[in-house]
Amino acid sequence: MLGKLIEQPAVKEALRKLAPRSFQIPPYLAAPPLYKDIASAAIIGRAFDYIMKWEISRQYPERAVHLPWILEEAADASGQVSLISRKTRPITLSAFDLPPRIKRSVHATRIVVNHYQKIRKADAYQKLQIVEHALRLARVEIMYRWGSGIADHLSATPTPDEIEDTLSMLRVVPWDEISNLGEGPILPGPTFGRAGGMVGGADADLIVGDALVDISTSKKNAFDTERFNNVIAYYIIALVARALGEDLPVINKLCTYHARHVHIHTIPARKLHEHPSWNEALLTFLDSTELQKMLLQEAEDNFGKTRRATQLSGLYSMLAELQPHRGERLLP
Repeated sequence: MLGKLIEQPAVKEALRKLAPRSFQIPPYLAAPPLYKDIASAAIIGRAFDYIMKWEISRQYPERAVHLPWILEEAADASGQVSLISRKTRPITLSAFDLPPRIKRSVHATRIVVNHYQKIRKADAYQKLQIVEHALRLARVEIMYRWGSGIADHLSATPTPDEIEDTLSMLRVVPWDEISNLGEGPILPGPTFGRAGGMVGGADADLIVGDALVDISTSKKNAFDTERFNNVIAYYIIALVARALGEDLPVINKLCTYHARHVHIHTIPARKLHEHPSWNEALLTFLDSTELQKMLLQEAEDNFGKTRRATQLSGLYSMLAELQPHRGERLLP
């Protein structure tokens, strides 16, 4: 539901004010796109997200924290996850919704990925194999997000162009630069616990140490304000998640990795807090969700409990300071 939330006019405008006016992305395409239509572009983009998570876990096993993928959770008999359709309709998936063939494919992919992540130096064939699995998973996700009417024309197996397009981006990833964005654990695909659940599901790309990383496979070299709205929204959700006791690092940097341009842009999180529209944007976002209510209830329930009170104090104090900015009572 995060996509639906940030499309609300008030939220969209509030987050837009926080985004940088522009930043320079090199025009040179190190990995030019080969896709023929928007469907293939979406599949390749989602597949590359999967591969980045699997590959960074393989290359930095001592830092990577295992987190299940969306379809892996859905294929589990006890799992149930929310996807957002192209029309921002929430779709709940569980093992009962997935055909047996797809569940078998997801479990087979898990086995392949587990083996792949134990390989010290992957060769070209092994990378090809992992790309094919990522494209198959991505195709299933896109089918459910977009609906069978749009997905009917999609072939059952990855096309040569989809494979080569994805491989071309994988070949040029600056892994050392990405891993050095922050020190500490690497979280592939964090979902932010209860805070993510309260917005209908939030599946970020990566957290590397204290850096929140969004991955873009767009060929455009222009700054995308709407895409950056996602990054800001994830950052706010991460603040709330930490206040609710989730085991997440402090986020000090917001980063976007432009895979086709091999370019990383970083914005210090403090720049958001220093922005004159930060208070209003934070309140607008919290007002549009159940997050503010959850925070206040958590603070009330844990009042006097030292550990939890300390974890909550940051956002609780923030809300208290913001109270004069609105003609309504935010705190009891």
